[in-house]
Amino acid sequence: MSKRYLFVAPPLHGHTHRLLPVSAALRQRGATVAWAGYASTLAGRLPDEVPLFALTAKEHTFHEVVRAANQSRGFSRYQSLLEDVIPALTSAMLAELEPVLRTFRPDVVVADQHALAAAIAAQRHALPWVTWAAPSGVADFSATYPTATAQHGAALESLAKRFDAAPPIDLSPWLTLTPITRAFVRGSVREGPIAFVGPTLASTRPSIAFPWDQLAETPRVLVTFGTINVDLA
Repeated sequence: MSKRYLFVAPPLHGHTHRLLPVSAALRQRGATVAWAGYASTLAGRLPDEVPLFALTAKEHTFHEVVRAANQSRGFSRYQSLLEDVIPALTSAMLAELEPVLRTFRPDVVVADQHALAAAIAAQRHALPWVTWAAPSGVADFSATYPTATAQHGAALESLAKRFDAAPPIDLSPWLTLTPITRAFVRGSVREGPIAFVGPTLASTRPSIAFPWDQLAETPRVLVTFGTINVDLA
């Protein structure tokens, strides 16, 4: 009997995009896959035979909270993300994920690191879960940014306690995957089983028009801000 995997992603395009090739690779190996996520980021991205359990609760509220957080700068913005954005997203997703787990009955939950509700729900159902983390999510910043690191840990522990979950909820005790190689993460990494799997690329990519001819023939630097920071970019 094939294993059943439930992928859970927040309403953030970048986080969803990186997980899609992992989902496809598991299907090619005979696994049964389903997704729990938001139509705004998954519509038209999944094969017809892959079930999508659409999450809808308070997506607009989440984006409003993100926009509000982006009005501040520096450490206050970071505090807002910890105290407002992440708890709002977790609370909104958790209520809808519980019935999804009962309906699909996965063997493993694959949770984006920002979808903390998936880790909490997996714990409640005594299911193993795998974290899909951005490279910054596995790096250990305690030596460089001790105050921010301590506050980040305290906020996540408080969130876990609020939902009666065992910390940590942002890194799985079973496995954490990150789409980069170890050489690109300077310094130490956080404790736990972490697999550096390299970039995940879709077999087909949409054709997007871009004015390449307007770029000067000089060295170029690509700067990306991430989905949450799109308004600032």
